[in-house]
Amino acid sequence: MPIRWDKFTVKAQEAVQRASQLASEHGNPELQPIHLLAALLEDKEGIVPPVLEKIGIGPQAVLNTVYGEIDNLPKVSGQAAQPTLANETNKLLEQAFKEASNFKDEYVSTEHLLLAVTQLKRDKAQQILAQYGATYDAILKALTVVRGSQKVTDQNPEAKYQALERYARDLTEQARRGNNIQKPTALNEKGETINGVGDTPNRHDMLTGSQLDGTAFTDGQDHTCSNWTSNATTGSAQLGHHDRTGGGNISWNSTHPSRGCSQENLVSTGGAGLFYCFAIN
Repeated sequence: MPIRWDKFTVKAQEAVQRASQLASEHGNPELQPIHLLAALLEDKEGIVPPVLEKIGIGPQAVLNTVYGEIDNLPKVSGQAAQPTLANETNKLLEQAFKEASNFKDEYVSTEHLLLAVTQLKRDKAQQILAQYGATYDAILKALTVVRGSQKVTDQNPEAKYQALERYARDLTEQARRGNNIQKPTALNEKGETINGVGDTPNRHDMLTGSQLDGTAFTDGQDHTCSNWTSNATTGSAQLGHHDRTGGGNISWNSTHPSRGCSQENLVSTGGAGLFYCFAIN
């Protein structure tokens, strides 16, 4: 059955091309799964290295082992020819399509190729992954963190994964530096800045429920819309301004109360309920 390369993501196509190049460089007549695994590990901007890191595996250590195995493969001398796909590699690619179908993805991506490697029987690439603890189940679990609920609906899904990863890195860096929330650093889950004063619509209100020092109110009044369960037009939640503009102070976490608890109330106050920062004592 012919392989539909048009149903591979850009990264997956590049991995196969790089695998073929590795086979040629080493004088290997066949493109083996081990070549493809090397290509997946070499791509520092791809999803495979962070998936292995989530499992607790160093991608470079695996790659070094893979390189050693490639060095031991049979070689042919003379003019280099285009390597042919080994039977095991064909099985790998067919399994990758099944993995994409299991995910209900429209394209075969690099994570599907990685999962497919773990399904091979008595193959060196599969054995190396197992040796380091990169089993099928371990990779699936890590993918839920790295990939989330994203679906592969185009040929460049990694850009979405990277946006989420960048968002997580940014939040970690903000926490390291301390109270650094302001318009350029207050990002949504896509890594985008949120509208503030001067933008249309203005969405600088953040639901916090906290005092200026970040602790919960102790006056017995409701400052959290019934502990964040109410969407009534009555009630109130304390708000902060992520752009530190307006409200008479520059606090990001305690500027003024909302005019109610419904989504309409939040929008009319100057927000959209996009941020939730829960205060603790």
